[in-house]
Amino acid sequence: MLCVSLIPHSLTELKSQLRKAARLSFLIELRADRLPITHPNRLPVLKNRPIIFTCRPRWAGGFFKGSETARIQLLQSAIDSNRFDYVDVEYGIFKRLKRPVSGKTRIILSDHNFKKTPNNLNQIYQKLSRLKPDVIKIVTMARDISDNLKIFKLHKYTNRGIPLIAFCMGEDGLISRVLYKKFGFWIMYAPLEFKDATGPGQIPYFDLKHLYRADRLNKQTKIYGLIGQPVAHSLSPLFFNHIFKQKKINAVYLPFRFKNLKSFKSFNDFLDVLGYSVTAPYKTSIMRYLNHLTPLARRIGAVNTIYPDKIGVYRKGPGPTNLIGTNTDAWGAWQALEQAFRSYQTGYDYRDKTALIIGAGGAARAIAFWLRLSGMRLIFVNRHYLKAKKNALDFKAEAIKFSSLPGYKEPVDLIINATPLGTWPRTNITPLPKKFFKPGMIVFDAIYNPPETRFLREAKEKGCLTVSGLGMFLYQADAQLKLFLP
Repeated sequence: MLCVSLIPHSLTELKSQLRKAARLSFLIELRADRLPITHPNRLPVLKNRPIIFTCRPRWAGGFFKGSETARIQLLQSAIDSNRFDYVDVEYGIFKRLKRPVSGKTRIILSDHNFKKTPNNLNQIYQKLSRLKPDVIKIVTMARDISDNLKIFKLHKYTNRGIPLIAFCMGEDGLISRVLYKKFGFWIMYAPLEFKDATGPGQIPYFDLKHLYRADRLNKQTKIYGLIGQPVAHSLSPLFFNHIFKQKKINAVYLPFRFKNLKSFKSFNDFLDVLGYSVTAPYKTSIMRYLNHLTPLARRIGAVNTIYPDKIGVYRKGPGPTNLIGTNTDAWGAWQALEQAFRSYQTGYDYRDKTALIIGAGGAARAIAFWLRLSGMRLIFVNRHYLKAKKNALDFKAEAIKFSSLPGYKEPVDLIINATPLGTWPRTNITPLPKKFFKPGMIVFDAIYNPPETRFLREAKEKGCLTVSGLGMFLYQADAQLKLFLP
């Protein structure tokens, strides 16, 4: 069940927010931290909507400015008023409050850790359960995506008769908020809008409900996702989750922000993820964590797709034996550029043409693979010259130093940006000065967010044919989808 979380500044704002929340959710949390009240009887309630009353101090991530004594009195008044279905209290003050003798009010006993996700979550649960609350709530800060696994392991307590709320805060805790129902946790909080978040990493109601369909997931839900750093800019969750919803597939696609890949195997083994997209900076480094690679992935030297071995082609061995690494970037780039070339002129001849590829990562290698097959002369340029030199050796191409690029005089027919420079939110960055572009050039940017980067905009202003990375994204994602699904 999704719970809309409200944290209004005034009673007028509260009334407006309650009306909006009542149209969206059955359960509502009212955070009274910012309200100028001394007694909860002044607060409006809804007859047909259960309400959780919460008031957090600053030390617990809240905004209550009064003394701790005043806050405890407010919580006790909320309990005694019998106007709220639940009152959320922290473990540290639980024994200072009198529990309701009769009436509808129930106690949510919560424990928050705003610094980390500790290893002793089992002990914390036992500590809270000994006080026999109506609901137990354990919330921690995720410092790494692997911290979510600690929270998920609390699912063994969800069948003990006491509803359990458990999730991680912060950007790295996103998956625990989306997968709460898959692991049997009771509710998940969501603000009406991102600006109204009551805790770090909260997902707005619309995204949690309609993008991830979190309240419709269950123990049988299949998991797919994107590995990268960063991942917030990616359109992959929107693309895949839309397809899953449209085709009524019990699956969800999540952004997995790995700060490094050390925990990849344990992460995959626990969640049993059935397919991954891979983005920067892990398209080459992920290969060492897979023991099955397609010939195409080996030739390109980069993986952007990991999919299940549905027919048992590979024998079991070390590593995630049910997953195969391949590359759909090359296909996506080829399709996008072919479409652009056809609009440029009939029968575009790649031979005797020169392509300048900026970047030396997995995307650069995938694009170079197809261009080299097409007969183009390739030139790699990268801030780290040795990486450009290695790519040049692998693809029988040339490499030049980035510092020598402004004075480069050789004719170039195609320029490709295969770096993340210009990706949202740092959209004012470009890998090349505007003066480098010449009329008639074809300029391709592998970036798709934003669809028109500064790199493309300046190239267009100089009379170049420009190609957005959005086409490449859609073609490669469609190829991934065919590999992911049965």
